[in-house]
Amino acid sequence: MRMGHSRNPMPEFRAMTLVEMLFLVAIIAIGLLVMIPVILYSRDHSRNTQCQSNLRQIASGTHQYEASASVFPTGFFWSVIPGKNREEASLASSHGPLVSILTFVEQSSLYSSLNFGHNIHSEVNMTVCATRISLFQCPADPEITTLSTIPNSALVPSNTSSGSHLIAKSSYASVAGPWVVNTWRLPGLGQGERSSYPESVNNQLGMFNISHFMKLDDVTDGAASTMMFGEHSLEHVKSDLRNDSFWWVSGNHGDTLISTMFPINSWRYGLDPEIDLISASSSHGRTANFAFADGSVRPIRDTIATMSFQFNSKKLFPTGGTHVQSWISHSVLTESTGPDPFWDTTFKLRPGERFGLYQALSTRAGGEQVGGF
Repeated sequence: MRMGHSRNPMPEFRAMTLVEMLFLVAIIAIGLLVMIPVILYSRDHSRNTQCQSNLRQIASGTHQYEASASVFPTGFFWSVIPGKNREEASLASSHGPLVSILTFVEQSSLYSSLNFGHNIHSEVNMTVCATRISLFQCPADPEITTLSTIPNSALVPSNTSSGSHLIAKSSYASVAGPWVVNTWRLPGLGQGERSSYPESVNNQLGMFNISHFMKLDDVTDGAASTMMFGEHSLEHVKSDLRNDSFWWVSGNHGDTLISTMFPINSWRYGLDPEIDLISASSSHGRTANFAFADGSVRPIRDTIATMSFQFNSKKLFPTGGTHVQSWISHSVLTESTGPDPFWDTTFKLRPGERFGLYQALSTRAGGEQVGGF
């Protein structure tokens, strides 16, 4: 007798009821509501961590530059346009500290391809200007990878090629201190320096000045209490202002030079949109990361990074000009050291006023011993 093998009968399935289906959908929805914030937090945390790492590398490269040159890179160079008379009208803006430290942040080949005998925006340097460097761009800023498009002749009139000049951007800028001043010193140009140069240099209180180099010995407030670089986010800048700012090769105020004259994320305070260009800002909510002279990187909340006085949301033109002094409050005094507000304006606090924590951290020799923030 041949043995057969038994078969189990097919199980019977029943369709889910509407109530059961709704219950399942509710469980999935609750799970998503729980997981989405976790996922977003993890993404934002990762981007913030990468941003802080970028700043540490920039600070490290800056210290390596200082160890090699015995001075920190200057905040901004002016240069003379080739073929023009050697007078102030022939000045063109040139490079900033991020260009100076390229060799020390694993960008030696890019540095070697620059021709420093010409302005940074000259035709021979256009390829470098258009090069995006991930180290200089915060991954949280959705706008920072865009390129600015500038007519080739707009910055350096000696440029002869047609078409546009592309410039990549940076999320990080050197800190000039609480005041926004400008000046120049170029041997062989006029008397060699702007007549108000000494007063302007003395008014540059931060680590990175224009046409002036700082040494480590000049940082008497303590390296852990002195800012070097801060975040500079393009995200909240008005669209019509984005093309002409945040250039990584330029040391101009609004490119890779910022001030603590106004609050972090100034757009939150109803100030003029142009102030966003010269102030620290971030894409990390209410905090911005800063690299200090001791190499550390720490976040500062924009809610505590305000001065002890308020700024005006509209221009006042206290000196008849249209430069940054147009927005200052009556708590700040401006002084004219010459005929041109662009070059010859310096700033100081009125008697009885004082810097807030944020501004105190941006001065290298203000006498403040700031800690525990």
